[in-house]
Amino acid sequence: MLSGLLFVTYRILNNYNRELEKDINIKTNDIQMALNELRDNKKELIKSVSTDALTGLDNRAKFIVDLENRKNPSLAIFDIDGFSDINDFYGHEMGDYILKELGKNIKLLVYKKAFIYRYASDKFVLLADDVDRNYFLSLVESILHEADIYVYSFEDLKASIKLSVAVSFESKEYIIQSADMILKELKKRNLNFLIYDKTLGIEDEIKNNIVWNKKVKDALREDRIINYYQPIYNNRTKKIEKYESLVRMVDVDGTIISPYKFLDIAKKSKQYTSITKKVIENTFEKFKDVDVEFSINITMEDISNIEINSLLDFRMSDKRFNSRVVYEIVESEGLEGVDNVYEFIRKAKHNSCRIAIDDFGTGYSNFEYLIKLHPDYIKIDGSMIKNIIINQDSEEVIKIIIDFARKQNLKTIAEFVSSKEIHDKVVELGIDYSQGYYIGEPKSELVGDIDI
Repeated sequence: MLSGLLFVTYRILNNYNRELEKDINIKTNDIQMALNELRDNKKELIKSVSTDALTGLDNRAKFIVDLENRKNPSLAIFDIDGFSDINDFYGHEMGDYILKELGKNIKLLVYKKAFIYRYASDKFVLLADDVDRNYFLSLVESILHEADIYVYSFEDLKASIKLSVAVSFESKEYIIQSADMILKELKKRNLNFLIYDKTLGIEDEIKNNIVWNKKVKDALREDRIINYYQPIYNNRTKKIEKYESLVRMVDVDGTIISPYKFLDIAKKSKQYTSITKKVIENTFEKFKDVDVEFSINITMEDISNIEINSLLDFRMSDKRFNSRVVYEIVESEGLEGVDNVYEFIRKAKHNSCRIAIDDFGTGYSNFEYLIKLHPDYIKIDGSMIKNIIINQDSEEVIKIIIDFARKQNLKTIAEFVSSKEIHDKVVELGIDYSQGYYIGEPKSELVGDIDI
């Protein structure tokens, strides 16, 4: 009886163990499957965050990680010249096709020799470690050559591209920054290949930009952007009849700083509009109770700027300024075919302002579009005026400008009149006005009448 009970108990326990082992095996398999799935998901996640979706190349994030693991890196950044124009002309589908094909071609060229990454929208990076510099440069040159001869065919479109490349062999802590600096520098120099070298002095230029950026910022905050005024002399009446308003900066030690030192920096650092607004306010305040004509320099940026236009409209709503304001538009910036220039001039004339074309003779010098602009004055560029005595060609060009101006009923102003000899020649040729250091240098106060 007892043995039979033990046997039954044994059978029950044995079945229970088998069921338990079965459950454990099932759960172990489930856990293993879950772990495998997590591992696969992790691989996919890592791949997605380190791969460029368009080209399939490693992306910038992966490049940063890989660079950290390199001991002696060599780096090249390739930039497609005028890529936005390609997108505009052929369409974005063609642009995407070019990026994919270019990435694929570079990868084939450098297979197992270096690593290629998509660095930015139209930029690729080539990275190698511990290789001979000449060998690395030969890889770069092969990529440039391939890009130069390759024709991209997409549907019924065909296109070619040009690459610019910046190369650096600096330490990994500085290699990206140095290559980026070189890429900007070669664009400025109109080159397509440049290797970083400390003797180029790019760091000094950057430090200088930082210093002047702060100077401009501080000067605006501390109200140290001021105006100087240069007289313009009527060669017929022999009187000062106009003034040109010019910007200056007062340094912390009281030194007066020329705009050539800070205006370009202001444009790059997005402070140019603030300076222009300050110049406009200073100028209108200066001449609100002085019954004389005055001019303000207006650039293409100003013409396109809503804030500047609104400020000018507001100031011209004061009828005291009717027929006394001249906007000097710089001809050398290239105004032809720019619709908003014509609209700006139309509105200015509606507000009783006059228009002068500044630096005429240095830019397009297109008389046809000058007729379309309908200016009141042509300011003959100083580079021709200052050579008028010693350069017969300058004199002949100036004569053509004067003759054209007379036929169109425009007044002429000679800039850079720096001596009596130049002034006498200007008068002899029949130029209406003279401006320059012989007449009077720019000053913070108006000079009044002078004897010449």
